[in-house]
Amino acid sequence: MSAPPSAASLYTNLDANIRSPKAARSLANIKTAVDIVLKGTRERTLASVAAICTERFGGPKYQSICNSSGYRAYINARFAEARTESILSRQGAPPPVEAEALIATLQAQVHALTNENARLKKAFRSLEPVPINRLLGKDGPDNTIKGAAQFELSANEKRDLRLFLKSAFDMGFDNALDGRLVTTRGLTVIGSAGMTALRRLIGNE
Repeated sequence: MSAPPSAASLYTNLDANIRSPKAARSLANIKTAVDIVLKGTRERTLASVAAICTERFGGPKYQSICNSSGYRAYINARFAEARTESILSRQGAPPPVEAEALIATLQAQVHALTNENARLKKAFRSLEPVPINRLLGKDGPDNTIKGAAQFELSANEKRDLRLFLKSAFDMGFDNALDGRLVTTRGLTVIGSAGMTALRRLIGNE
């Protein structure tokens, strides 16, 4: 099995394929933002990189980074290499107690992510099908949604859905070319129509 490409080679490929000044600025901003994350205390996530890009340089924003497999691969490679360098810089193997604590922490994180994914899947399965005419606001001749009060999402429901969509890429999901949210193995999590409906329901469109 061949080794994954290095962050440096990924950056070189991205730089070689730049076709506009805006793309050049975006790549430079991402590189600087990753440097800042690695030197600071922010979480090493795409969201942290995007936040720095937006706050300091005006972009690229989170969704733009997530929509580029090249950007995501470069950022994740930088973080992976930083973790490896940190481990290798230690003097020998960590003491047994430290090693056990590290393993326990990783296991807890995996357990928490597993539970969160299960909760999200259960929540989506519990959603009742919504006729497309209701989503489009065409329930009656006056193009109003009858019974909209029963259908309106609460503030907490909208918050949870926004959090899911914002964190989906950091949770390991990806956008297919046809708009579906998929796993890294290409399995559909939410179809393209469902993704469009979710964004409309929470006010993202």
